Order: sequence, then structure tokens, then C-alpha cells
Amino acid sequence: MDLEYDDAGFSLGELRFDLVHGAESQTRPCRYPNFILVKTREMIDSYIERLRGRRNDSLLELGILRGGSVAFFNELLRPRRHMAIDIHNAAAEVLTPLAAKAARGGRDLLVRYDISQSDTGAIEEAYRQRFKEEPQFDLIIDDASHFYELSLASFNGLFRLVRPGGVYAIEDWAWGHWPDFQKPENQLFNEPALSNLVSYCVLGCAAKTAGVARVDVTQDTAFVYRNAFPIPRDFRIESSFPTRGRAFVKL
Repeated sequence: MDLEYDDAGFSLGELRFDLVHGAESQTRPCRYPNFILVKTREMIDSYIERLRGRRNDSLLELGILRGGSVAFFNELLRPRRHMAIDIHNAAAEVLTPLAAKAARGGRDLLVRYDISQSDTGAIEEAYRQRFKEEPQFDLIIDDASHFYELSLASFNGLFRLVRPGGVYAIEDWAWGHWPDFQKPENQLFNEPALSNLVSYCVLGCAAKTAGVARVDVTQDTAFVYRNAFPIPRDFRIESSFPTRGRAFVKL
């Protein structure tokens, strides 16, 4: 699907998406069927390119923000089961009618504002309760905190639930290397970079037991593809690859 962009954004079906960034993305009013989508055109096109023609029946999103991403992927991919979680409720007004629209099409959208991205047990249980089956995903998108520790916990708990051939996408993985984050006065200056997690995934390709078939990285998003090797519940991507006994130094 090729989108037709205008100066402000694009339309998809009956939904309208304005591409907004910075402080305005948090304050500009939006009302269904109009959404604020905090992504660049390049990010959107990279998703369309990689997800076109793939199975996307079951989707999990970590991070909701203004709800634009949930609406975009729901309308683009039309998954039969779509779950999105956050700990901030800032999108119920626009996502409630979206869920009703999905239901009219025979699809189920579950939105929860009371589950942290790192509480993978709660994510699994909420999925079971709603969809009456064991969780397994064709696509997981982490656009939540972007903190290393929380994102690592999410990956370690959820990557095993990605179907073989499925994708785990990590957005804004390179923030630790952006110019503004090189300044000591930045509040994230002393935080470990999220790129450490992506580095683990790349190194995980060296051992099929890590579950990683390949990693496709853009400037904005790392797409981690799942292989068919079974992953145990106590999986840890940071220790899934051999290092000849040498310590991995975090950035």
C-alpha cells in the first residue's frame, strides 16, 4: 500500500493522521477519526515496506501515547487480535470508537492503560483473558519508554511469544547517539543506551538458540526477525551469545 501524503500527513481509509512531533504532539487536540501520529514519513514507509504481504493476525503494541500508532497499525494491517498497553491514559477518547469500528469488522482491539511494558506476565494474562488462547504474536512493536532496562525486560519476556518468521520492532533505538543526548544536562545522559539491546540482538544471530534469525536496522527502528528455535521462559538476550569469556561493556 502506497500512501498519498500531503503537507500535514495522510489519510488511510476513513481515518486521518497528522504527523506531529515535539511538544505539539502532546498538546494538539485530536478527535476521532483524526489522529496524532508521532512518526516520520520514513518510519511509516519502512513499516509498510517490511510488513506488506506478511501475516499480521496478532499484534502487540507497547506504548500508546496519543493513540495514532494504534489506529494506524489497526487500519493498515487489520489484525484479528490487536493488543496495546501503556501506563498513561491519554488516548481513550479516540481509541474507544476505533475499537468499535474494528469490532464491526469482526476484529478485536484490546487497549489497556494499567500495564507496564516490563510486566510481561500481566501482558500474557490480559491476552489470555480477552482472546481465550495462549499469546503468540506475528508482530510486537516497542514504542514505550525507550529506557534500556524496561525495554530489555519487555524483549526478554515477550520475544519468545513471537511466531517463527514474526517481527519484534524496537523504535527510537538510537536515541543514545542523537546529538541532543550527548549533553550532560540531558536527563537521559547517564542512562544506558537502548542501542545495547539492538547490539545483543545482532550478536544473537551468531547462535540460533537466541531465537534471532536476522536484524534489519533503519535510522529509527530495529526489526528483529524470529527463527523457529524454541525459547525458554527464562530467556535472556544479553547472555544468549558466546563472547569467549569477555564482558560486554554497555554504552
